Order: sequence, then structure tokens, then C-alpha cells
Amino acid sequence: MWNVPADTTIEFPFVNPNYRGKPYCIVFLQATNLVKRSAMGLLRLDLCRDTSIGWEDKNKHPVEPIFVPRPGGTEEDDGVVLSNVFDSADNTTALYIWDARNLEVVTVVETPLPSPLLSTDSGSRVSIRMPKIRQIK
Repeated sequence: MWNVPADTTIEFPFVNPNYRGKPYCIVFLQATNLVKRSAMGLLRLDLCRDTSIGWEDKNKHPVEPIFVPRPGGTEEDDGVVLSNVFDSADNTTALYIWDARNLEVVTVVETPLPSPLLSTDSGSRVSIRMPKIRQIK
């Protein structure tokens, strides 16, 4: 069965949008440890194989994960997972991008915000001046 400790809650399920309304196996969730309130992470459940992969990092608190399929991808988990992650050690928020197959961090995007997005700020929106993005050919 899935490796979810008894003292952990999971919420904010997200599946590949190409599988909405269809049979699916992979679901991404936010996980919170009820005993260690500072412990939060992401969980990837494979409902068809009864397996799970987790991600957590000390003082890091991800909010609702979003799966983005790779254009042209053929597998259900071929893409990336995005989430704002609040760092309680330095009171900042960054956008984390994970490989959806193994929840390994691909990149972290740090953008100055007027105030940090806390892990409880579900669906929060802020206005920021986006940095210029240079296209690389």
C-alpha cells in the first residue's frame, strides 16, 4: 500500500489535466505531518501500482501542487509539478519545479514578492513585476 504515515494528512489532489474525467493512476497531493506541524511536503501516489514517492525539505512548505504535462508527452506522468514553496527559515517564497516521475527538483525560481506566500495561502494571488525573460535559441 502507499507509504503515507498515519499521522499525515493529504489534500489538494491534482492529476494530469489530460486525464480528467478518464481513468487515471497518478495523483499529486500536498502532505502535512500532524505531529511535526513544521513538516510539509508533496506526495505522488500511483493508485494502479500502490506505490508512492514523497518530497520534503526542512523548513519548506509547498502549497497546492499543479501538474503540467509535457507537450507531446505520451505517459501520464510525463511532465512537471509546480508549487509555490514557503521557506519558514528565511520568510521567502519560491516557485519549485519537480520532475513528475520521481519528484526530483528540476529548478527553483526565486522572484521577489511584496510578502511571502504562506503554506496556508491556498489560491493566493499577488501582483508582481515579472522579470524580463530572455529567450535562448
